[in-house]
Amino acid sequence: MRKTRFVVCVAVLVLLFQSIAFGANLENISKPNFDVKINNNKIYDKEGMFTYKDVLYVPIDHGKLDINGVKRYEKYDNGYVLLSNIQYDGKEVYTWDFPIISYEGQYYLPACKKISDLLDWEITWDNDEGLLVNTNSDEGILIKEDVKYRAILSDYIRKINRKLTKDEADYIIELTLNASEKYEIDEKLILAMMWLESNYDANCRTGQAVGLMQMLVSTAKHFDLTAEDLYDPATNIDVCVRYLRGDLDYFKDINKAVTAYNWGPINVIKGRAKPIYLNNVMGKKAKIEAYVEKRLNEQ
Repeated sequence: MRKTRFVVCVAVLVLLFQSIAFGANLENISKPNFDVKINNNKIYDKEGMFTYKDVLYVPIDHGKLDINGVKRYEKYDNGYVLLSNIQYDGKEVYTWDFPIISYEGQYYLPACKKISDLLDWEITWDNDEGLLVNTNSDEGILIKEDVKYRAILSDYIRKINRKLTKDEADYIIELTLNASEKYEIDEKLILAMMWLESNYDANCRTGQAVGLMQMLVSTAKHFDLTAEDLYDPATNIDVCVRYLRGDLDYFKDINKAVTAYNWGPINVIKGRAKPIYLNNVMGKKAKIEAYVEKRLNEQ
């Protein structure tokens, strides 16, 4: 009897260790079967959200999330359940019953009363319209098809550069979207230029041109940056799109701005610039747009 008990105890410990070490299934995950409105926007594509224990989980913008203080988490086969020390929008978020979940690089908050009280969200149920979530701001929460859109862009650049990992591609897309919003330039144009310049290789160097968007070292000096700085994707994308924005502000014409990015403003002003660079960029932009449209229309 003692031997049997010992064997059972060992088996339980082994199963427990496997669960901790290799993860377990996160149960009760499903797609919402009800209508959802976030900030008055009806969500037609619900691929970017799910329900857990019958509570809707909404994707949030990483810009307002601080996970540096995370001390405890539970790992599952299909994601992480974060349990403590999450800072969102400057406030500590702690919800034991409905934890913050990270899945495939995206973070989700539960649309529950605790979150409503912590972040001053308004979460109500309407029999006709379904769940209504009002965050009192369009910022900080991803709405409509944004999550799917990001994934599509990430998939595309991985098709171009097959050496990119998913995390690397996701990071490039996040940085590109941030720069697009900050400098008000179409993200697909930025990605087209990046494709032509470096094939999405952050370590690319061609002569004195460095990084994802191939800024010249001599140009980088005007921004107090070194060649080494340009290898950093965040620095490279931000400064290069900022530079493009400067050309756009000067010429008031996106075609001239893109041409000036490659040929230099003086050559554009004097009519010496040729259209080959612009044509290549716009050709690649058209391919990205066609791919995105096709994927967004998939059922």
